[in-house]
Amino acid sequence: MRKFQVSHRGPAPSAVLADRVLNTSLLPGLPGDPRDEGVLTELGKRFYPAAPDRPARIQLYVAGEPLALPQPRLGLNATEAERGGALLADLTARIADHLTTTGGVAGDIAHAQAGVIAGFLASDALLDAAAPLHVTDPVHAVHQRALSLTFEGNDVRVHLTTTYTAASVRETSKVEDIQLTFTLTPDCSGEGDTHRLTVKMSGLAVRLHPGLDIPSELEKFGVTQPSPLTSLAAKVQRHCREWVEQVWARVRAALWDCRTMRVEVGVPPELATPGAWTRPPGMALAGLEGTEKYYLIAATPTHGPWSGDMEKYHTSGARVYRKGTALDHAAQQAAFTYAGTDAGRQRNRQLVKHGELNISHEMPMGLSGLSAATYRFAEDRLDEIAAECGAAELDDSRPPLLMDALYDALYQVYASPDGSVMIDGVDILKQVNREPELVRALVASGRPAEAKRLMVTAVIGRLRRAVPNQVPNAPQVRKRVLMALALAWRATQPVYDRDGAPQFKYNKGEVRTIDIVTRTQTGEKFADGTVRLSFASHHRDLRGVDARVTVGGEARAPELLRQAKMTSTARWCVGPVRPNETRERPPSCQGIYLTDAAYDATLELSPLARRARGVGGPVGPGARSTGAIATPHETVPSAVRAPTGAWPEPRPFIPPGITPRHRP
Repeated sequence: MRKFQVSHRGPAPSAVLADRVLNTSLLPGLPGDPRDEGVLTELGKRFYPAAPDRPARIQLYVAGEPLALPQPRLGLNATEAERGGALLADLTARIADHLTTTGGVAGDIAHAQAGVIAGFLASDALLDAAAPLHVTDPVHAVHQRALSLTFEGNDVRVHLTTTYTAASVRETSKVEDIQLTFTLTPDCSGEGDTHRLTVKMSGLAVRLHPGLDIPSELEKFGVTQPSPLTSLAAKVQRHCREWVEQVWARVRAALWDCRTMRVEVGVPPELATPGAWTRPPGMALAGLEGTEKYYLIAATPTHGPWSGDMEKYHTSGARVYRKGTALDHAAQQAAFTYAGTDAGRQRNRQLVKHGELNISHEMPMGLSGLSAATYRFAEDRLDEIAAECGAAELDDSRPPLLMDALYDALYQVYASPDGSVMIDGVDILKQVNREPELVRALVASGRPAEAKRLMVTAVIGRLRRAVPNQVPNAPQVRKRVLMALALAWRATQPVYDRDGAPQFKYNKGEVRTIDIVTRTQTGEKFADGTVRLSFASHHRDLRGVDARVTVGGEARAPELLRQAKMTSTARWCVGPVRPNETRERPPSCQGIYLTDAAYDATLELSPLARRARGVGGPVGPGARSTGAIATPHETVPSAVRAPTGAWPEPRPFIPPGITPRHRP
């Protein structure tokens, strides 16, 4: 076939098959719930090999690189849904990272939108987007597919390449490329923090083997092969006619909402306008290299009302709403956790840039605290830990895991200098003529069981006197107070994490206190029978060879911090169930609420860290060689830690180049 080139910009009538492809509504392909088992199973089928020696149905690339598929816990024995779940989590995190760092989207909204985009990769709408081109062309059969995710600005682009085979040719007969674009834009007219997620087809291209029927393929794009021109006058006349058609098409698009598209044809492809259609870098399929010289036909939408499906996301009361409906519990928890991860990264960037980080939460009238809208997540976490401990029921039983958690909470207090657990102003250990030092001595001598019995017996006995049987529902109140005492401080951590708070670990300079109040200052019981618990943790300095401060997932040893201080407080109450309570909570947790949480922190990098990293330097993998330890972001500590023998002292890895301080 002779060489020719067509560059057309004109009307896109619906009869043209390419127009139908580019105007496809993709809304049906957006998953209602990305974590639905059907979505996860399809992700596992499409992107994971069915056998170790076989390729996946669709090869997956992210940012120009082949994606190392995340493996679920069971590895090769995992189900397709479990594999799909691992892939969904991985892609969601990658997309959300882009939306927060480049798109400026809030972390919780970004996570929700990223999950929808990742789940879309399992939809039939993606694979069937170019189906109209094949209705009249049953010659070709699908051979291989590759999908690429790329990021640019506020856009997330999905590029699907499909190779075909035909009986009439030995090589690949056709290569088809489609591109979809997800665009995120802020919506100032919406409630709270509102963003719109728009998805539309943004490109279509076909590369055809020279031995196949080119004119019929051109017809699908609404163009014809130009007749040869021999005279200059004929060339000028054609050029003028095409120019008039393009202008008229744009006028129609502006005045009458008529769609226009741009079609580029190159035989060979070099004759098309440079950049008319390019594939994302890195994509590789068997035989794809030889198709670069195939005849190219590419179309992109230009003007007019092309289909673009839109969803609105907004936040209200620390909850994310999609199309006006709140996310379900699991999705909301995941978005909340990711928002904390993103907030921590922002804190870490501030610390690296300025060399110091000062966090406070001053509010009008001298008050301070974290958003009360986040407190329900601490209460939800309390319910989860209670279920993990087997303590969801409100009865006289004392599940071993709950008792271990109670021991853990009490020990962490008395293991700290000047730590105490007070009930109505009296230390629980001194009440039974036992000094706190005895607890430390028992554990140090390898007798933690005795320390456990001492502390648990002391607190239970003191509670019986503080909440006697004459109090209405006294046994249930005492059980709930024990539940809060054992689990509430741990359950508060997600609220701090949501704000990106630093995390102090293994710090021997920490002082913890717990105050339990059952009476007013005049000595009377609270009118509604409420019992109040106040938890406090004070890090006045960083002591101990194992001590670490983690900000945004990056841990630092004492040598890297010139100053490290943090005070965090939490107030919980045990009382009647609130009238507006709509959640179905475990019986043992009903009436337990977080009423206040606050913290302030001051961090300053040491001269060593400043010199090694450079104040104002980038936050990246290369910066971790200065002694900062890369650790996973710990959003929620473990539910319980069952003591075995002497109390264990974890010893994290000390990186090369750091000289540990001697123990005091």
